[in-house]
Amino acid sequence: MDSSELGSSRPAGVASGLTLPPGLTEEEAEEMQMELIKVEDEIETLRQVLVAKEKHAAELKRRLGISPLSEIKQNISKGWQDVQCSSA
Repeated sequence: MDSSELGSSRPAGVASGLTLPPGLTEEEAEEMQMELIKVEDEIETLRQVLVAKEKHAAELKRRLGISPLSEIKQNISKGWQDVQCSSA
């Protein structure tokens, strides 16, 4: 669900068919609903930033000549070295 979907489906109030949990006033539920919307928007923004940074990292690796195969070889080599150096 992206932020444009959130904007079109946001409830005007909590009383729009939701049952309030015991001990929670409608005002508290409304505040929590607004906070939830805000947090979900922040999560979506962070996802977009992460995707952009992953693309940037991939471009830097490509320009440096680091291929996925060379990364796998390096990881295997490091793992094997760690196994050899362990006391187990």
